[in-house]
Amino acid sequence: MELHLCSTINLTNFYMRTYSGDWIGAITSIPVAIVINLLPFAIFILLYCKFTQLPDEDFKVRFGTIYEGLNITEKSFLGYPCLFMLRRMMFSLLVVLLPNYTFLQLMFLMYF
Repeated sequence: MELHLCSTINLTNFYMRTYSGDWIGAITSIPVAIVINLLPFAIFILLYCKFTQLPDEDFKVRFGTIYEGLNITEKSFLGYPCLFMLRRMMFSLLVVLLPNYTFLQLMFLMYF
């Protein structure tokens, strides 16, 4: 969430000056934003394609933190990590793009 928040702030204040390191942040924020915004979908595709390997110990060691605590007997539960990350990304977008709203107004916009 921190990287998404930082890249969103950097993209909304996108400017490059030749006398400072702002251009490095501006250029690196684009690929970081692309990777972070595609990450929830990549995680869902990984979990969906490797559904039969989820109970294996080797797979748990590598990717177990993604689906820890989930019911891995049904494929319908695999969307939860994706939705969790998308909700957090939406909240960070609302915080950056709507700075004059209070916390309660942002929560109302996010859930209703």
